[in-house]
Amino acid sequence: SSTNIAMQEANGRLEILKELGENGTGVLRSWVASVGSYTQNWEIAMDAYLGDIVLPESNSWININLVAFNRNDTNLVDGVPLGDGMSIALDLYRWDGRTSRGYELTSWLNGADLYDVPNYGYVSTADLQGRLKISFDATSKVLTASCNGNVLGWVDVDAPGSDWEMTDGDLFGFAIADSLESPLLALASGDMHADNFMVNGTVDPPVDGNGNGLPDWWEKLYYIDPVLDPNALCANGFNTIMDAYIAGFDPTDPGGWFGITGLDGNMIQWDAVSGRVYSVYWSTNLMAGFQTLETNYTGGTFTDTLHSAEKKCFYKIDVRLPQ
Repeated sequence: SSTNIAMQEANGRLEILKELGENGTGVLRSWVASVGSYTQNWEIAMDAYLGDIVLPESNSWININLVAFNRNDTNLVDGVPLGDGMSIALDLYRWDGRTSRGYELTSWLNGADLYDVPNYGYVSTADLQGRLKISFDATSKVLTASCNGNVLGWVDVDAPGSDWEMTDGDLFGFAIADSLESPLLALASGDMHADNFMVNGTVDPPVDGNGNGLPDWWEKLYYIDPVLDPNALCANGFNTIMDAYIAGFDPTDPGGWFGITGLDGNMIQWDAVSGRVYSVYWSTNLMAGFQTLETNYTGGTFTDTLHSAEKKCFYKIDVRLPQ
């Protein structure tokens, strides 16, 4: 978030919140799970909901956006995209005393807006919610934006005047964004949200551009520059950055760690992360070593049913990436 606006995961969706008093400009969330190929067709979509919101003053607006951008010249860790991009939004304006609600397409090249139709457009609608979609045709190199199945505009990313200067090895990135201009408007849970996210035809993020064992997408999620030494200590002062990646915690958080978080009788608990596998070990004597109870386990709780009668025992959890 760049201001007092927040985008939180709640009720199975992304909800936008804002308090009264302070003005807001925007919040942006990178969609790090997927990237779009320059040589293959793909599409992304989400449902945007603005609700029956009434803007309390003139010259104010609110919108929620689906964004595609050129990963070559955009770093979402720094904030809003500045290079080449396209955004389709469900928005609400109150300008010079007049209120309008609709869908808006905006595209930009090297940070400058492209106002020529079909690169920019607005369609009035009474819809309080809508399906926003951006698709890419790898043959024509055209990005197309639509709302509720109706095409609003498009950008030829390989044409003079709108050339994103991408090559076959380059990738598109995706994001969800919100913009709000009104100090007198508060947003509560459910007033404005996005959900039902969909990706088709996308490719996996580049595995490891600098060969240090850390995926590029993970490095960009937490660091502005690529990590050069994965064996350097992360912010907690005792794990390495590679440890943080394998265990699935934030390496920039001084309080980040991996371990057993709870023990209720013979039920062990830990913070499980998607894409990791765990092994559970047991012992009554640390000097004698551990015995294996479970391997290739993906959950975050495990109940030891074999040693419930033991008066004293120890447990250990290992985490690794699947082979």
